[in-house]
Amino acid sequence: MKIQTAFNLSSIKKSSIFKFILALNCILLFNFFATAQKIETGNFFVTNYSRSFLNTVSGNWGLLQDPDGVIYIGNTYDGILLYDGQKIRRVLNKEGLPKMGLTRSLLMDSEKTIYTIIAGEFGYIEKNEFGESIFKSLSANLPTKDQVNSTLWSAGIINDTVVFQSEKSVYLYKYKKLISVQNFSAILHTVNINKNGA
Repeated sequence: MKIQTAFNLSSIKKSSIFKFILALNCILLFNFFATAQKIETGNFFVTNYSRSFLNTVSGNWGLLQDPDGVIYIGNTYDGILLYDGQKIRRVLNKEGLPKMGLTRSLLMDSEKTIYTIIAGEFGYIEKNEFGESIFKSLSANLPTKDQVNSTLWSAGIINDTVVFQSEKSVYLYKYKKLISVQNFSAILHTVNINKNGA
């Protein structure tokens, strides 16, 4: 009887030792696989810039990124600033000088044309032969009866039709061509609702 009890104690010890070794191997194996995984630390290429980065006044009304990754910033005073990841540049007027003034809207149609409201006129941005961004006015070419005579407030795109809105008129363009001008006694705001948001 005593031999049998000693045998049972020995098998219980062996069983306990076996379970301990199995548990230790599992922990070590789990630890090995856990350290083998590359864990993301949350660095998703986000860069924060101070207010002085743009070297301008702090009010910005619009933001847009073109297909080349260039960021367009519609500023309260300095017009449209461009940031290509290396340098801040400005959109130029037809004389090659920075187009200054309050920029209220920046938007892009399906043909990647960028439209804007800047300094009391509206138009689009086009690259010249040197790769510089130049503002081309659409409102300067309006017939005399349809000239902009009140503050331009907003712009939107619906099915590639660009809608520029002033306090008294709505100007509709499609692919840089005037479609229609609608005059009103007063307009508070227009709202653009489409599949890409409001």
